[in-house]
Order: sequence, then structure tokens, then C-alpha cells
Amino acid sequence: MAFCNSYNFPFLFKLIFGSDNAHSKELLLAFLNDVLQVPEDQSLVSAEILNPIISQQDLNDKYAILDVKAKVTGYGYFNIEIQLTNQKNIHKRSLFYGSKLYEEQLGKGEDYFKLTRVVVINLLNFPFFTSDRYHSCYRLMEEYTHEAYPDLMQLHFLEMPKFVYQDAQLAIDRKDRLAKWLRFLTNEDDMRWEQMAKQDPYIKKGGGYIGSS
Repeated sequence: MAFCNSYNFPFLFKLIFGSDNAHSKELLLAFLNDVLQVPEDQSLVSAEILNPIISQQDLNDKYAILDVKAKVTGYGYFNIEIQLTNQKNIHKRSLFYGSKLYEEQLGKGEDYFKLTRVVVINLLNFPFFTSDRYHSCYRLMEEYTHEAYPDLMQLHFLEMPKFVYQDAQLAIDRKDRLAKWLRFLTNEDDMRWEQMAKQDPYIKKGGGYIGSS
């Protein structure tokens, strides 16, 4: 098992990063800055959550949409999704959701210049790609010269079992900014919450949601 309390994890993730309040937006931006490795002096600072959790009752709705959609000022649109089981279609699903988020930016007759970057982030509870890397990012490029296509769509995959294994083997770089988030999201040891909270103020705030959920 990779995620803490796996079957409740999508609800918890949505509560932490997709609630309609300032703390949730702050945590979302901090998480995205680390996923994207944004330099500190260029940090993403403003986000609008497009499908927020309004109340605890929303989380109890079995039809609730538990992905997190956001528009981040100066960067683009984001869709963050949790996948607990391998249905062997995540590569197609991710491309579909990214394309849909891109298409939804324009109304009838609007100019293509309005279109902006789309980023899809998938947190996977299973290994999927053959690479040993736990974080993969796919973008378009020219086949022969490898020249990058303009940065209009990114597909990120965070494979939690790979991270957990590598972390247990002490193989994660100490400078890896994303590691603290994945340790937080995969932790199942109640004794470690306090230790992690002392190491990072954002993790401390995120842990507050767990204590109140």
C-alpha cells in the first residue's frame, strides 16, 4: 500500500488541496511549486480552485468529483487526480483529461491566442512506466531533432510505490523538494506526523487537515 488509508485518500487529498479557503490554496501552490521545481524567486503565488470542496457534506457525496482543478496565475490550468488501481489506461486517461481542460478554455468564436498551458498531475498507487524514476513528465517534441514543442501541455506521473521503495533504500536525493510531500501523503505511522510537521510549515498545515478529518 502506498497512500495512507488508501481508499479514503482521494477524499483527504481533495480536502487538503481542493477546499475553498486560503489555507488550501496556499498548500496547493506550495505543492505545485515543488512538483514543477519552480525557482524560489519565481514561485507561483495565486490560484483559483475551479471545482472546490464547499463543505464536509461534499466529501460524503458518492458522486463527488475528487480531482482538483485549478487556474494558476501566470502558468496555466491544472488537473490533479488520484488513481488507486491500475486499470491499464492511465496514459490515455491523462491525455484525455488534459485535452479536455485545454478545449474548455475557449468559448464559441474565441481566439486561439487565449489558450494557455495545461498541466495534468497523476498520483498513482501502482507502478506503470518501465523507468525507475518515480516522477515522470511527458511533453511534445520533434521526433528527429528532439526540439521541444511550445510548452502547452505537461503530463506528470508520480508513482508512489517506486517512491516508497526508493525512500526506504535511502535513494532519494536530499535536495528533492517533492519528497517531503510524498512522505506526507504515503505516511501510515501516526508517530511520524509530529516529526514531519516540525520539518516543514506546509506539512504542518496539511497535517492539521488529517487531524480534523
